Amino acid sequence: MVPVLLSSNACAVKADFADYSDMDFVLSYPASWHISIPESCSSAAGNLSLDECEDESADESGHQFGQNFAIHWMRDPGIDPEEILDQMQENYNRESVSIISSERKTIKVDDRTVCVLVLTYEFRDSKQKRIIAAWNSTLSDRLFLATLSGRKGSDSVASPGSSDDFILFQRIISSFIDLGRNNKIILSEKPPAGPWSIVLGDLLSSYHYTDSSSLPVRQVHMQVSHEVTWSNGSYSLNSRDFIWSDPSKTALSRAAAVLYILQQAGYETRPVQKSGEIALAVRDPEGKWTKISINPDSPARMVGVLSNDTGEVAAYSDLGDLAAENGIKNVSGIDANGNTGLEKDLENIVQKDCEPSRYVELTAPKDADRSWLKGLKDELKSYEYGRYYEKDIFDCSSTAQICWSTLTKSGYAARLMLSYKGHPLEDHMWVVVETPNEKGRYVAVETANVDENKRLVSLGRVVSDEAYFQGIMYNSSEQFSWLHPEEGM
Repeated sequence: MVPVLLSSNACAVKADFADYSDMDFVLSYPASWHISIPESCSSAAGNLSLDECEDESADESGHQFGQNFAIHWMRDPGIDPEEILDQMQENYNRESVSIISSERKTIKVDDRTVCVLVLTYEFRDSKQKRIIAAWNSTLSDRLFLATLSGRKGSDSVASPGSSDDFILFQRIISSFIDLGRNNKIILSEKPPAGPWSIVLGDLLSSYHYTDSSSLPVRQVHMQVSHEVTWSNGSYSLNSRDFIWSDPSKTALSRAAAVLYILQQAGYETRPVQKSGEIALAVRDPEGKWTKISINPDSPARMVGVLSNDTGEVAAYSDLGDLAAENGIKNVSGIDANGNTGLEKDLENIVQKDCEPSRYVELTAPKDADRSWLKGLKDELKSYEYGRYYEKDIFDCSSTAQICWSTLTKSGYAARLMLSYKGHPLEDHMWVVVETPNEKGRYVAVETANVDENKRLVSLGRVVSDEAYFQGIMYNSSEQFSWLHPEEGM
């Protein structure tokens, strides 16, 4: 067995293989076999074929020649390899070809257990064997499919699992090593405490997709081509396998649009991919990466959602590289040079519904107009909610929005404020009002004031605690309700 190194990161064993140095895996195969790799192959997708040299005579052990080994690779589509083997088995049992026997076995590939399908099938009086293995690799986010045809003239078709063919297949496959890819990032377990995740989530919720349908599941197609020849009074059957996946142009267009939105907002963002899913990763204030899914449950209300997924994912410098690896061309939002998020295409993919929220650290007035301040306090005392405080039913989010609406109708420049995990006020919402004589300075209003029976008293009261001057600001109840429909009014 001769080891053949197919990687740009290491030297090839033979100079003949220097042109195929970007496949990023290692494989051993019989030295007398002929290797061929199409020029169109890349480390992301391609196929390698090994053909045993035909010879009318047998070797010293009595084995005859003419076998073929092939290995296909592609971006992992996120489908269970055993489902692929099930489909392959169906493909070998159609039309005039029928399966005589099938067997499932397991072998070790790259330190993992891989399921193998061993088939014996026939066309008229011609019998043939096929050994098929499929597995995915988290090191390179690729799916691999390997096949071996049985020896012509072999008498072991009745016991495919114990034949020399399986031993040869196992020997080749067991030598496989995936060298992985260098360009990867690690997703963090969860975003850090603080306003960052809420503000980012609000940005994603301030847009919606023009096409409100969810992204379709990525499809994998498999096909078997049979070639039948008539020679010396009998048929000879030769089979070839093909596997490919539909490129997800819609996913890439969405990723381009959301990438543009995030970059315009100042977020460091990278396109990522794992198990068939195209997504984005955003660097948080601690320098860790958080995944953003571009396939939310409600595409008509948002363009992405923060995900709790962890582990390594394939990362790309831009969406042009990701498109090339997936065989995707002519995508809206990506130009010929791989530049993404072109503004002219943005409105065809997403539409903006409202302004996003923002984190603020406000300043109290140095010398608020006393007449104005007295008028504000009188306004707050002149109303009552007529309700009792009930958590998650009628609480601070309800009182704050009612207070905001009342003050706004009375001509005050009011804003809503929301706390976050780690905030001194914990889970809370209140109102701030901009002073007319000192622009950019605010008076804070606590709106959830209760008596000893938890009855809400007055519309609100002016407070001076520093905790009320930092938080996430919303311009209106309408804006907050769109971004947080579960708490909006």
